[in-house]
Amino acid sequence: MADILKWEFPTEQFNVIVSIVIVHHLPLLLLLPNLKAALKPGGQLLILDLVKYENILNRLSDFIAVPLSWIFKRSGTEQL
Repeated sequence: MADILKWEFPTEQFNVIVSIVIVHHLPLLLLLPNLKAALKPGGQLLILDLVKYENILNRLSDFIAVPLSWIFKRSGTEQL
């Protein structure tokens, strides 16, 4: 077992990185740049996690984020 925040990620090593119900425990500003660097060009980060909506705007952001993600993916401008 390793601490994901301390592990030295290999650069452009993975086609896919999957996280299941853990990301909500971690500081995203530290984690996401490392995951992005570890992905090969065109690689994908798949996250299945828990969400606690604090207000209606948070919930609304999901309805906007999903179609935007599809648009970015189709246009080739997808970013992590």
